[in-house]
Amino acid sequence: MGHVSGTLTFNTDMLVMGMAEELFLMSHRRADINALIEGNGFAPRNSLEELGLCVARAEPVAARAILDTPTGSASEDTAIRAVVPALGPCVSADVTLKFSKPVIRGLIALALYHSAQYASTAP
Repeated sequence: MGHVSGTLTFNTDMLVMGMAEELFLMSHRRADINALIEGNGFAPRNSLEELGLCVARAEPVAARAILDTPTGSASEDTAIRAVVPALGPCVSADVTLKFSKPVIRGLIALALYHSAQYASTAP
């Protein structure tokens, strides 16, 4: 067996987003998404979390539907298109952003996971 040398690198943000999606689905697959997301007091820690949370709060059912689709599928495309109109009001007028589908999915996953965690630990 040969020896492979080098450095393994990966996008840690995408790893975290993927973990958030899996953990959310494991614990909250059947939860009432509106109850989890609405007014739970979760405060985002950065602008990307803020964007994901804004979209998830604007369109909670559509945001949740993204996580029910297989990655890279036509149904994922349809689900993502359903939340795209919510992106605009969540971004300052003077800002132009371009996101890939995996990043939109990941931002939604992070928002839903953090909101659900906050909701389950809030007093």
